Amino acid sequence: MQFAKTGLAQALEHPAAVVMIAEDEGRGEGPVGYCVGSLQEPPALFRPELYTYISDLYVLPEYRRRGIGTGLVERVRGWGYLKGAFSVSMIVPTGSAAVGLGERVGMRPIQVLMYASGQR
Repeated sequence: MQFAKTGLAQALEHPAAVVMIAEDEGRGEGPVGYCVGSLQEPPALFRPELYTYISDLYVLPEYRRRGIGTGLVERVRGWGYLKGAFSVSMIVPTGSAAVGLGERVGMRPIQVLMYASGQR
């Protein structure tokens, strides 16, 4: 598995971030998944509620649908609560497996991100 080394290195060094790693001890070839989370404060016009933002979640294809992603998200969520976060959020593509994962851990969609590339 190739990690985005700069992003993970930054998260590992930042006191308000965490990287959770999933391993298969029998595999002996390193991580099979990871999840990166950080503590965030919302913009001033919102309630001043510290939350955990999951910026990155990946599980090797052959290890998916085994609860590894769910476990990683739950661990990052628990870390955030221990640090004082009241909620957890992540942005996922519409129709992706990550939507179902989010729902399994108690998340729900609250808004739609609109996007356009290039000029009209």
